[in-house]
Amino acid sequence: MEVGQNYIADIRKATVSRKDMPDTTIKWYLFKVPIYKPQSKVGPISDFRSIRFIRLLMNNFSEEIVLRFARLDLVRSEWRGYTNDISEGSEGISIPQTEDETFDVSVVSIEENGSRIPVNYVLPPGISRVVDPTNPYLRQLNEQSISMRVEDLNDGDARAAYKNINLDIRQYKRLQMEVHGEALVDDYGLEDDDLSVFIRIGSDFKRSYYEYEIPLKLTPYRSDYDDNSEADRLMFWPKENRIDFELELLQLVKQLRNNEMRDPESVVELITPFVQYLNDNNEPVDIAASRGRKITVVGNPNLSNVRTVMIGVRNPARQNNPNEDDGFSKSGIIWMNELRVSDFKEDGGWASRARVSTKLADLGSFTIAGNTSTNGFGSIDKKINDRQKEDIYAYDLSTNLEMGKFFPKKNRVRIPMYFGYSESVKSPEYNPLDPDILLETTLSNPEMSETEKDSIRQIVLDYTKRKSFNITNFKIEGNPERLKGKKKPFYHISNFQASYAFNEILTRDIKTHHRIIKNNAGSFAYVFNNRPKNYTPFRQTKFLKSKALQLIRDFNFYLMPNMFSFRTDLVKKYQETLIRNITEPGALILPTFKKDFIWNRNYDLKYSITKSLKFQYTANNRSRIDEPYGSLNQNDIDFRRKTDTIWGNVLSGGRNINFNHAILASYNLPLSKIPLLRWTSVTARYKSTYNWTAGALTRDIVELGNIITNSNSIQLNGQFNFTKIYNKVPYLKQLSQKVKSGGKASKKYKEVTYKRDKIRFKKDIAKSITHDLKTEEVSIEVKDENGQEIKGELIVVNTKKVKFRSSEDYKNASVVVTGKKEVKDNFLRGLGDGLVYLVIGLKNVSISVENGGGTILPGYLPQTEYVGLTQIDGLFAPGFPFVLGVQDVDFAKYATQQRWVTTDSLQTAPYLMTNVTKANLKATLEPLKGLKIDLSAFKNSANSRNEFWIADRNDIFSPHNKLHSGNYSMSYLGINTAFWKFGENYSSQAYENFKDIRLDVAWRLANDRNAARLPNSPIYNINEPNKNPIDGEDLNDGFPNGY
Repeated sequence: MEVGQNYIADIRKATVSRKDMPDTTIKWYLFKVPIYKPQSKVGPISDFRSIRFIRLLMNNFSEEIVLRFARLDLVRSEWRGYTNDISEGSEGISIPQTEDETFDVSVVSIEENGSRIPVNYVLPPGISRVVDPTNPYLRQLNEQSISMRVEDLNDGDARAAYKNINLDIRQYKRLQMEVHGEALVDDYGLEDDDLSVFIRIGSDFKRSYYEYEIPLKLTPYRSDYDDNSEADRLMFWPKENRIDFELELLQLVKQLRNNEMRDPESVVELITPFVQYLNDNNEPVDIAASRGRKITVVGNPNLSNVRTVMIGVRNPARQNNPNEDDGFSKSGIIWMNELRVSDFKEDGGWASRARVSTKLADLGSFTIAGNTSTNGFGSIDKKINDRQKEDIYAYDLSTNLEMGKFFPKKNRVRIPMYFGYSESVKSPEYNPLDPDILLETTLSNPEMSETEKDSIRQIVLDYTKRKSFNITNFKIEGNPERLKGKKKPFYHISNFQASYAFNEILTRDIKTHHRIIKNNAGSFAYVFNNRPKNYTPFRQTKFLKSKALQLIRDFNFYLMPNMFSFRTDLVKKYQETLIRNITEPGALILPTFKKDFIWNRNYDLKYSITKSLKFQYTANNRSRIDEPYGSLNQNDIDFRRKTDTIWGNVLSGGRNINFNHAILASYNLPLSKIPLLRWTSVTARYKSTYNWTAGALTRDIVELGNIITNSNSIQLNGQFNFTKIYNKVPYLKQLSQKVKSGGKASKKYKEVTYKRDKIRFKKDIAKSITHDLKTEEVSIEVKDENGQEIKGELIVVNTKKVKFRSSEDYKNASVVVTGKKEVKDNFLRGLGDGLVYLVIGLKNVSISVENGGGTILPGYLPQTEYVGLTQIDGLFAPGFPFVLGVQDVDFAKYATQQRWVTTDSLQTAPYLMTNVTKANLKATLEPLKGLKIDLSAFKNSANSRNEFWIADRNDIFSPHNKLHSGNYSMSYLGINTAFWKFGENYSSQAYENFKDIRLDVAWRLANDRNAARLPNSPIYNINEPNKNPIDGEDLNDGFPNGY
């Protein structure tokens, strides 16, 4: 049992003292078993995703032995063994590794391998153990290294471990890593420089990477290396094994490769390895002077996007090794530690910003602003890689002017104008075509021609130019003196307004040769707001002065609408993009175009026919101006022809792509004009919509048609305020006010008196007088025998007694005590008021009923011309009823008969009709003060019908695959049966009633449909109506009645 055999990674010896026995030396063995290559497999297990048990078996011992088991750990690492072949000559080929070699990746550490035999672990030079900042006892963290063990590595072959990362290391100068190497125990065939260590970084492992390789020096066997001795550390981690080079060296080798590729006679290719040998000072030399140190470049790697890092060991091929090489397979152990980048670039940048704004009197303002910032600029809290990596120069000009100031003030002309112009240029620090090479370095390459350099200067810049101009709400208010005291006519110029906006953006960068975006938008609007005169022809009629005839007397109407508006918008968008072909500059790439020219026309009319009857119409027509394919540049040969085509489409109104309108009518019933119904209010509303949507443009042989839809909704809202009825009765009104005030109506009082004669008063002595008036609100009048008033002090003792103190003695005085006593209501009257208020507890009731529906017809062929209609053979399609929202169950049949529907079999959308009914009831009760009860009830139902109208070979349409669906919901009061008890076997009398009532409903439906059966409805047998016991109609009608 030795290190390196049978998965033994380390052996530790310890001397143990035992009582009454000599000291004994014991051994602890560290086994590291790779589980990804099992020697055998038992059962159907295929991977390690579901491990439930781990068993440790020991067998084949020659004699009895006692073992102590310390611990069992599952060890993982972010470094994974690479399984594809990376032997010399196989770069770019993804094939598995050969099975002859043994390769193991593990971890060694100062704590677990500090006493390792034959070589104990020590820290690399200059490295100290980190103190755990989260531990109050200053505990040191375990210093670790990655260990690679390779056996029988064939000549020219390599083994490695990799790790996926995502780093930008351009801001660092050096890459470093410590390496230790040793031979296996009892392996005397490994010498210095027999193996080499390499590190590979790039975007992948095979086709785009940098590789740095050095020969490996071996560490002599010793198990007493002192971790506190710098000399021992240097012996363990030799300086010759340290990977330490400037990252610019990788870029230099890549540039050398690129320069050779420019030679037409060169055999160097992008995907084949390019090798540059180095001396011990990392200076380029030929292979004979290199001692095996070299850099390899494959593909086009860059340090700005390092996605993978690989470290490994290689047995250099004999024919490529400048050192002595016997060509045999090799074995060894390599430790790697402290892979790091260091010496970051400290160059900083600067930034400035300036802005000047001036006011041009009352004409407007002018602003100019500029800013610049250079490479390396960033705030103090930003990381190195977050700092700016380009030079930025930008300026911006803008002005806001009121051009109406150039016109006479009395005309009140408003022309708000804005103009803006800006440019920005970003010059990158690194060449975007080679992101880890400085642009300055690329442009100073003597191997490049001036033409190539000028081309690079042009394409690497990120350039943006913006131009914008707009006039918003150009309007002429007109001279107000001319309208003084007059009504503004409908043709007044102030009813018109216009706007225009232009915006252009030109950009180019490393990937885009140019991108031009031009947006033009113009609008013209007419808005006429009117306050029409209201005509009341019967207002002055004398015999209609009676309140009973108020409904006729208040009859009124308007001759003119309240508002009419029209707005038209033209929005033209043009985008031209030409992408650069970076990998093959000579390849032809055509520009792409994105064009959109939309014309919107909006109409709005509001007309109050009477004060109670109002009408509103809103319509929108959207059309597209079709443009010829290709660019629209004035330098084009066919530019004139294209513009003529566009103007022709504009003058024809464009190609309609959508039309929709909405009609809304509302009527408040004049119930307030009828004395007996003034406590009610009823409103009726009707709303309809119509929409025409153009179908997709297809070849002439395909005709999918357009889509038309309509909908309507009739709503009736009623409000019944019973409080107004109650207030007509004085007693009920007073009762309501009393309850609202908390039951404390204005108190009633009566005056009561008490008289007594011949009373003697002594000076300054209070005399008690018992009046028994049962009130403390009393006053007293005392007179002497001559009728003169006696002055004194009144003291109220309680509701039955007072005291009076006079200032003199009096005999035969008379006393009159007057008091105010509350008159309390009679108990029976209060009880009666409560019962009456309970009866009038219903305060308010509101009812809302709505019925609506919609229709969708696909495959509709006619276009839209007038309010959604098109005249065909003397008929207006799809008909006035349809555009007004009328729902007709036979409309699809009528449309197919008129040949308004396409016969193309590719049209597979169904004809759809829907119907929705809603009813809501709300009531407010207040039977007692502070107790409000809100009652609500609803009933909703929705039905839809789907069917496909398909034409046969003779173009005769018929419906197919009819589908009826819907939903139903309602509220119900189930208190009548909610507390019924279950019978035997949990039977329910309510359920039995429900089943009986359902049969009655079935009988009624059978009788109704026996004479005229609805399409697609079940056939009812009048003698056996319960053939369908769970029909939805039976259940809907039977459930409320049963429960």
